[in-house]
Amino acid sequence: VKWRMVAREIGKHLVELLDFGVAEKVLAPAWQRLEMLQEYRDSELHPPEESALVPLVEHQVISTHEPHIDLMVKETEIGRLTFQVELALELEGVVLRVRGGRIGGVEAGAATGRGSLACSYRDRQLYALERESSFRLEAGVDFAEGIPIPDLG
Repeated sequence: VKWRMVAREIGKHLVELLDFGVAEKVLAPAWQRLEMLQEYRDSELHPPEESALVPLVEHQVISTHEPHIDLMVKETEIGRLTFQVELALELEGVVLRVRGGRIGGVEAGAATGRGSLACSYRDRQLYALERESSFRLEAGVDFAEGIPIPDLG
């Protein structure tokens, strides 16, 4: 086995696995469950052509993920690398743009994030790392088609 080539391929796939869109796949699902957004589902209170800016209180979003890479030789799986990903985001000053019962984007905010990544093979942890970072959302984020606000009733 040419381990350098294997490691390079694992690295490529890991980048793809970890590129899951924090705003759309982590933050938006948490925001969809906010009771305070329920009124924006009512088209009489908030007509579809109305855009509303909704400030959120300081809050935390925690998300865990367990992607994996199957190790294959020809058509046979010889093992599996399992990754444990944990994200914890402390958010403040976040303002959501809401229109037509959907979260259309984020206008402003700041976050401090902590993340950890661990890799295991056959119940043996191979490595683990942690990082912390802070950032301001200056330009805003658009959710192309908007994230629907579900009925929590």
